[in-house]
Amino acid sequence: MNLTTAQYNEIMREYSRRQNASHRLQEERRAEVYRLIPQMHELDSLAGSLGLSCARSMLSDSVMPEEEAAGHPDLKRFRYQMKSITRERMRLLIENGYPEDYLEPVYVCEDCHDTGYVDGKMCHCFRQNAIDLFFTQSGLKNALDRENFSRFRLDYYPDEPIIPSVGKSPRAHMRDVLSQCRAFIDTFDQEHGSLLFYGETGLGKTFLSHCIAGALLETGHSVLYYSSESLFRALGNTLFGKAEPALSNLADAGNVDLSLLYTCDLLIIDDLGTEIVNSFVASQLFRLINERLESGRSILISTNLTLAQLSALYSERIMSRITSSFLLIAFYGNDIRLFKKLQQS
Repeated sequence: MNLTTAQYNEIMREYSRRQNASHRLQEERRAEVYRLIPQMHELDSLAGSLGLSCARSMLSDSVMPEEEAAGHPDLKRFRYQMKSITRERMRLLIENGYPEDYLEPVYVCEDCHDTGYVDGKMCHCFRQNAIDLFFTQSGLKNALDRENFSRFRLDYYPDEPIIPSVGKSPRAHMRDVLSQCRAFIDTFDQEHGSLLFYGETGLGKTFLSHCIAGALLETGHSVLYYSSESLFRALGNTLFGKAEPALSNLADAGNVDLSLLYTCDLLIIDDLGTEIVNSFVASQLFRLINERLESGRSILISTNLTLAQLSALYSERIMSRITSSFLLIAFYGNDIRLFKKLQQS
């Protein structure tokens, strides 16, 4: 799980908020109990005094070896007294209709006590918080409820005719594509591969991109999704001086977090070719592709253009990087979105 400093700090701020909320609740409950059960205040004051006296006594014997300190008479006496006070506190709480742990801290995660770590290791809740943050920052949180592998349907692709270039029907070919996508996910951390989906509109390129994104997000990988047009507009806004985006909603912002763009585990650029291509777009696209490939970070690009059209639209060095470093996957069949609309009418 790779986190940027900003992402790590965002998660730790959440733990700080949890700790503060727990402390406020505990203080409110303590004030309530002290008001209704004055003896509780007296017991807590006594416990504090006993602890202070014990500490002073132990400090006066500071030359005592550490192994003997545990058996110090004053420490034994203090522990016995504290057990009695604890039993009395529980009795008072229960007699007055409170659970015996009413004055204990309330944690969202009982395992790490809302610190994010257990014995110096990342808690399961920290990992889940990171995944939730990745989902939020991906720009796909809502789409992935509808578009995931469990909802992908091969029967939307015709079983005939045979596609001459692949020697299979669209359905048989898409079955192979589906296997390639799953293999991409299974070997993601070892292969660091990149994909180019190309083919006519409405054939499921974006849908499968979402499927891949969702599967990787669920396993703690950071994914960032942009349509090509919004990506280059956001890059222009950011590079030409507009404010930095909020971490909580990157994909809807008018600019882009450059550190995430280059360091997230998977960058998805959807509908390449729909943007206005100029020297700025071409240079930024090459830089994105080149730097991410050089650092071993994956890219998934989808386009409605053919390879020949891409070559005509973008520079030779861009196409050289794509054709030499990406797995090129063609999509065939009929417009699925049109088919769905006809079914619903």
